[in-house]
Amino acid sequence: MLQFWTYSTRSCKLAFYSSAVLTAAMKVTRQLVLEVERREIPVGTPIQVRVRETSNRPIEGAMVELGSKRHKTDERGLCTIRIQSPGFWKLTASAPATDRLEYRPVTMLIRARPRSALKPTHTGTQGVSPREL
Repeated sequence: MLQFWTYSTRSCKLAFYSSAVLTAAMKVTRQLVLEVERREIPVGTPIQVRVRETSNRPIEGAMVELGSKRHKTDERGLCTIRIQSPGFWKLTASAPATDRLEYRPVTMLIRARPRSALKPTHTGTQGVSPREL
């Protein structure tokens, strides 16, 4: 820990500072990035969530919240969530501050739709009936 003295000519005071006091003022704040496979999913389908910095570095131990459920990310910044009921769900990711970094949380909306409401995906076989495949 660094320690030093400083003298203020304005107040004629001698002050003692330690690095513990100064490091709080020298923190860098970074925005988190939240990535999901899809923003609209069928109910009950697991989706993978990735939390990273803007520099693409994964954030280990980030807290991903969906409703009352909470999941922590692994060393790759990944976790898997599952939405059990339809609707719009707010997905939030936050990360604990370190001695040098603070992270701004990030939020996005995920839509969970009933399985019967989803359209089948395009398979690249347009114009071919299922019997011909």
